[in-house]
Amino acid sequence: PSIVYTGSFGGLAKTTDSGFTWQYLSDAWISQSVSAIAVNPNASNTVYAGTGREDYGPYGVGLYRSFDGGVTWSRPLGSGHFAGTYVRAIAIDPNSSGSELATTLYLGSTSGLWRSTDSGTSWTQKRQRGIYDVAIDASSFPSTLYVTDDGGTYRSTDSGSSWTKIHNVLLQSHNRVSVVSPTL
Repeated sequence: PSIVYTGSFGGLAKTTDSGFTWQYLSDAWISQSVSAIAVNPNASNTVYAGTGREDYGPYGVGLYRSFDGGVTWSRPLGSGHFAGTYVRAIAIDPNSSGSELATTLYLGSTSGLWRSTDSGTSWTQKRQRGIYDVAIDASSFPSTLYVTDDGGTYRSTDSGSSWTKIHNVLLQSHNRVSVVSPTL
């Protein structure tokens, strides 16, 4: 059976039987406004859920993390950076997600792009413009990052230290990005 997580303004839910039954996981959270979800590709019990809403700041309290498939959750992580913002995207780097407390993840929000190398405990800002989406191409090392913001689509091959614009976009178009690895 497939495990699926879904989130909305009403909280985070999980099914372990391909959608026949659902369990809400976020009843004890400060915010029920789930805006982004990511599951570690190398450790499927590690789940992250971002909070916030585009039109209302108080619902953004940061990022929740679970190491046990949603049974227990951290307090909101990064609240000093993300409180009052809208977490739009979470991307976990498959090349740097080997241990529970040393996973590299990226968070795109209305306050910019942020990087954590300790599973979300601490954060460094990598871009200051509001980010709409983040994608990772793990076929190289370090992984190649892609982000979208109001200025376009950008690529970084050095963990977000420098960026190259690769595509212009319409202003305020809230662009998305996805990476597809070719197969033989």
